[in-house]
Amino acid sequence: STLIPLGVLLQEKGDLVAAEEMFKRSLRNDEKHYGLEHNHVAESCIVLGACLKEKGDITGAKQNLQRGLMINEQVWGTEHPET
Repeated sequence: STLIPLGVLLQEKGDLVAAEEMFKRSLRNDEKHYGLEHNHVAESCIVLGACLKEKGDITGAKQNLQRGLMINEQVWGTEHPET
């Protein structure tokens, strides 16, 4: 989704509130179009988690990063470089 690169740009610019919203939109769109356990959903969870970590939301970051890892392990397996 083009929302992730836009979110990354906003994050790099320091606009973490807008970046978080882009990542959340990406996650909602991916869940709607691909289902809950797709690698695109995992990617959205991971970038959202990284953004939340940067914002200081450690709980939210951990939840999203763990979900992204779990999905990637299911999709790719535990030995794949994506996990």
